[in-house]
Amino acid sequence: MSVTGHPYSVATASDLYWYPINELGQWGYSVFFWAKRILDFRTGRGESILIHCKAGVHRSPTILFTWLLSLQVASGRVAST
Repeated sequence: MSVTGHPYSVATASDLYWYPINELGQWGYSVFFWAKRILDFRTGRGESILIHCKAGVHRSPTILFTWLLSLQVASGRVAST
């Protein structure tokens, strides 16, 4: 699952989902609903999915964190190690 602002070619044998997110613009809720549907569908079939953006700083971690929140896996707190 690519959440980069611009499409680019990725050599892969699996499906590629691309939802363009401009890191500096307004996101809205649609990206989270879209990502949840795909993540629920693919993981429900026992498949792995890679979430990435160009920098890996804001977009992809935010998508993953909100999906984990929807599953009630993440509580919003960081565990200390």
